[in-house]
Amino acid sequence: MKPAGGDEPLRIVGPYRFVRHPLMVGALVFLWGQPTMPPELLLLNAGLTVYVLVAIRLEERDLVRRYGAAYEDYRRRVPALIPGL
Repeated sequence: MKPAGGDEPLRIVGPYRFVRHPLMVGALVFLWGQPTMPPELLLLNAGLTVYVLVAIRLEERDLVRRYGAAYEDYRRRVPALIPGL
C-alpha cells in the first residue's frame, strides 16, 4: 500500500493490527486505572481524555491525507481504541 503523496507505504505491525492507536489506549488505561480517584484527579483525567480524543481525530485526518485510500481501508477494518468493536 503506497501513500498518496510520499514514498513510505502504510505499515501495520504489532499492536496496530488490533487497534489504530495503541499508545493512546495505554494512556487512557493509565489515566482511568487508578485505584482511588480524588475529585482533582477525576477532573484532570477527564480533561486529558478529551485532549486524547481530539488528538486522535487530528492525527487521523493527517494520516488520511498522507496515505489516502490505504489508510481509509485500514480505518474500516481496525477499531480506533477498543479491540473487537
